[in-house]
Amino acid sequence: LGLIKAQHRIDARPLRIAKSRTINLRNLQALRRAIAGADLLCTYNWGSLEAAIANKLPPRIPHVHYEDGFGPDESGGRQLPRRVAMRRLVLARTIVATPSATLQAVAVNSWRLRKDRVIQLPLGVDTASFAFDRDYARTPPAIGSVGSLRPEKNYARLIRIVAGLKGAGGLEIFGDGPERASLQAMAHDGV
Repeated sequence: LGLIKAQHRIDARPLRIAKSRTINLRNLQALRRAIAGADLLCTYNWGSLEAAIANKLPPRIPHVHYEDGFGPDESGGRQLPRRVAMRRLVLARTIVATPSATLQAVAVNSWRLRKDRVIQLPLGVDTASFAFDRDYARTPPAIGSVGSLRPEKNYARLIRIVAGLKGAGGLEIFGDGPERASLQAMAHDGV
């Protein structure tokens, strides 16, 4: 919060939401109260769709949803039919942003969202804007990654690749999750 300019109003409050497999009416009421008076609703991934449902009630505010991938239950291209149907219904009038062309195609072809409402915001860094003369023979580049240490992120592959690189300055991985112990066991000097 310290990075946001003082002239901007910040209202950060905890919101108690009950975990459920179906739609929870108390959650919808709490979410509806929480977004009342806002100018824009921003949601992120499957877990936030109850807020999108709460926004279907008037007065409706503009909504941007960001979808960046799937958990282990939907990895490997298998989409759960109830989640496909829910995304199709709830996100129909929403701007949906994805980081990849693959997810953009899933949103358009599987969820049947309008193509003009699904945008791709590519991940990555424009390395040319950070280009500078560097003697990599004297100072090898270090590689870093931040993320959830889950199987579908495949950090094991990254560790194997960096281990095979000659002259890499090392690898730093920041995160936590169920793969932490096995990744630490794979770690070697420089990782």
